[in-house]
Amino acid sequence: MKKLHDEGYSLAELALKFDCSKSLVRDLVELANLPKDLEEAYELGKMGRKKVLELARTGKSPSKPQEVISPQKPTKPEPASAPMMSQEERERKASGGADLVIEWFRSTGLPPCDWEMCWSQVNSGLYGRLLLLFTSEAPKLGEINPDEDPRAVIKRCQVKSKSPASMADVINDSVKELARWSQRIFQDREVMKKAFTRAESQLRREARELRLF
Repeated sequence: MKKLHDEGYSLAELALKFDCSKSLVRDLVELANLPKDLEEAYELGKMGRKKVLELARTGKSPSKPQEVISPQKPTKPEPASAPMMSQEERERKASGGADLVIEWFRSTGLPPCDWEMCWSQVNSGLYGRLLLLFTSEAPKLGEINPDEDPRAVIKRCQVKSKSPASMADVINDSVKELARWSQRIFQDREVMKKAFTRAESQLRREARELRLF
């Protein structure tokens, strides 16, 4: 998105090209230009898209205290950021998350011969052209409940669409569903990527054992 914008595409042209709102395109372009400290806070899930963009647009840093406007009306303090997870905690969550992804993947009904195509879509959602899909399916403020059972979250995020016309439709619906629930369960993007990588490795290994690809 940023590359296309740098090449001269206007926000309106990009919105038309990707069939989304102009404001979402602007947000994605600005996310690609975040300062290092805000980029790190966003990647680690310590701040949401709205907050980091607000700070970026005002030139503030998450490490800088906000100024008090007046002694009579002090600004309301920001809620404390979630403590950064230790590497051991990340590994534990990534391992459990990989099991969830594998369990969900098998429940989709996709035949193993189509797993590779589905994973290419998932990876594109994390790093490439389907980033827009993952962004559009991101949870809204207050929607995440860390105490909710993960399987209940997955069930709540099921894509309710008409009977798919082809396997490509099944794959597209599956990727959209994964984009929904994964961002509501994995509050740390690094953990989510690790869980996806481990799940993909395991499922590809199973497919190879079946000599399907």
